[in-house]
Amino acid sequence: MATEVKLTNYWISSSALYIQLNAMGEPNYIQCSVASGASILCYMQDIEGLGYDAGHNYQRWPLVAYPSLFPDAKAKYVYVAIPRVSNGVNGTAMVVFPSERIDIYGKSIASPDKQVGNEDYYYVYLQGEISEVLTKNVGKDENDQDIIEKYREWTLTVEYGSLATDEAIASGGEGQWWRYESVHDTIKFLKTISVAAFTTLKAATATIATLFLNGHKIVGVATENTDDTSANKVVTPEFLGQFGVRHFLSKENDDTVNGMITFIKGLVSEALVKLNRGAYFGKGGALIDEAGRAIFESLQSIDYDNEAEQGFAVKKDNGKYHAFVTNLTIWGKAIFHELDVRKLSYSGGNIYLSGAGSKLIKVVPVKESVSADGVISWVETTADDAECAGWKCYLLADNGTTATMNYWQEGDQVRCQTIGEIVAGGAYSDTSNKSYWRTIPDGGVSTQNEKIYGTKTEIYLDEAGKEQTREEQVELYDGQAFAWIVVGKHSEGLDGYTEKNAPVEIKGDPAEGDTIVLDGNRHRNGNLEYDKTDRQNVIILETTGDYAPRIACYANISEYKHTITKSVNGENKEVSLSVFETSPKGGTKINSSHFELISDDGSTINIINYRGDWVEGNTYHKNDQVNHNNAVWVCVANSEEDVTGEPSDGSTQWKKVLSGSKGEKGDKGEDGVAYQIMITSDTGTVMINGSGEMTLKATLLRNGEDISDTVGNSSWSWWRQSTDAEDDAVWNKLHEGIGRNCLITRDDVDRQAQFGCSVCVSDTKTINSNI
Repeated sequence: MATEVKLTNYWISSSALYIQLNAMGEPNYIQCSVASGASILCYMQDIEGLGYDAGHNYQRWPLVAYPSLFPDAKAKYVYVAIPRVSNGVNGTAMVVFPSERIDIYGKSIASPDKQVGNEDYYYVYLQGEISEVLTKNVGKDENDQDIIEKYREWTLTVEYGSLATDEAIASGGEGQWWRYESVHDTIKFLKTISVAAFTTLKAATATIATLFLNGHKIVGVATENTDDTSANKVVTPEFLGQFGVRHFLSKENDDTVNGMITFIKGLVSEALVKLNRGAYFGKGGALIDEAGRAIFESLQSIDYDNEAEQGFAVKKDNGKYHAFVTNLTIWGKAIFHELDVRKLSYSGGNIYLSGAGSKLIKVVPVKESVSADGVISWVETTADDAECAGWKCYLLADNGTTATMNYWQEGDQVRCQTIGEIVAGGAYSDTSNKSYWRTIPDGGVSTQNEKIYGTKTEIYLDEAGKEQTREEQVELYDGQAFAWIVVGKHSEGLDGYTEKNAPVEIKGDPAEGDTIVLDGNRHRNGNLEYDKTDRQNVIILETTGDYAPRIACYANISEYKHTITKSVNGENKEVSLSVFETSPKGGTKINSSHFELISDDGSTINIINYRGDWVEGNTYHKNDQVNHNNAVWVCVANSEEDVTGEPSDGSTQWKKVLSGSKGEKGDKGEDGVAYQIMITSDTGTVMINGSGEMTLKATLLRNGEDISDTVGNSSWSWWRQSTDAEDDAVWNKLHEGIGRNCLITRDDVDRQAQFGCSVCVSDTKTINSNI
């Protein structure tokens, strides 16, 4: 138990001490001094150094005090510090101002183990307490701003003690009728005062027959017999109570008000409020009338969140009202003047058709935790945690009535790509592009749905009737349970990258509101073989991009790209994984290994791929066509086989489909000259299924020498022989005298035709040849 000095244990003269608060207008500065020769007498039995002196008298210590500057705004207490051992150096007692109550040894009253005062002193509590720094409004400045004044005041007054000594009695005891107290600059009356004039009067009990307040006479307390016009009697709560029904509202009983009441600070009701004639809200005309009809500027549920697509709202958007609601059921007829049907699309307007696609409703950084039996769990952490392995992403429900289905699997590659945002009013803002391509690790797919929890700020009334706030845990999204996936950070073990070296287009961070799609899978079995190839395919419908509009089908996607590195003719080349793609800008491309034409009888129609002249060292594949050794060859190897061998009659990988030869050698004329015509083609001599075109070129040789340039165009004529002789005659007529080159298109061939050229070398001699 703390030991404190009582009033009967000390005494100082009532005029010995002077303390002025708020010196120089500063609440933390006080002027403190003592009268010349002032001292303190103190006696406490069994306290070493505070007993009698050698002459069996009370001990006294000279008293000193100094102006003080408080270090903080806390309340202060008035003590006198008396040295425990007096000597010539420290033989004086000093007035001090600690910030808390302490016992005689300087220990805290509230925390006895805490030493506040110097252990070389005893501490005498003079009962005085100075308030913490207070503030008050003292007026307005020239700018009509409030002038706030800081100050301190006495909470408890200093007591001078009542240690019974001759000196104490002589300075103001039973033989005196008043005592001056210098600290508070007041006089304490020790006997009854019959008549006196005071500037300020404080009394614990005062009996007053007649009281004048600023010249106004008060003669008593109002009673039930007091006239309503009385102006000289004090009104009490008891007196007011009898008029409560007529003049004042009751706080205890039901009551009725005939006039209008204005609540400046608001109105709080813990029970049902009944408004028989309706109610107005705000100053904009919003109301609910007596029939229950509501007129509001906008309306929304408490949990409304446009990004998360939850709750409902009806609000004005660009001058027109817009309703946001999850489901809408109409039992009667619906009439729409204009109906705009929209469906969620991915990646800035490009639609992905793949095995999974979701919108993220909540994203939490997590780290991996593996139990002793190998079960993987995910623990919430911070994004900058070195152990952070990715993000736990909760998936938005498909609708408000069923739980979310989780179509994601381990090893799935999660892709997100946004190209700007559509902001309020429909304007396009290219300010928040985001792109990431990441992988779901093992154990990163939920096996059962979870509820999402959050905190909500609740307003309540405390015992004093004041509004307070507190945080409480609540279920979000109406208690729905959601599936989740973990989108992993880039790492060597997961995808071969790190967060530092990953390309910028795949390293964005998942966030709430992101739309993600499945774009490939890299999961492998124990033999390091891809075992989820059915999840490596995607169809993309592009409406934006360099080749838009475009349709593209990709297969075997196992990395963060739509290409695969292959060795082509001795060099590494990025080859597209597309099976099929088409666009106005890039044309239509079909991977030949995945494409097959079927005839009416079900047989395969092969597509010939003309590769030009055969080049040693190049790689060829099935249905490639080349020119070599004055012949046309088609590769007949298996689909997956690479062919590098030279086309020849003995090859099992090549088939000769056409061989070229010189025209028949003409007989020598009378002049001993022989003429020949050679015909060649720039793209081979076979047209498949009426597609493509070729240019035939004729060369005239005389005795083996090319003399084509000496013959004019009008001397060169071309002819066709097919199953339609009548049409051949027309075609031949159109191709007379057209020159040594002849363009053959799909319109010139019906299944099969033979073409030839004739050259008129003189009026009597024409040379003819065919191909």
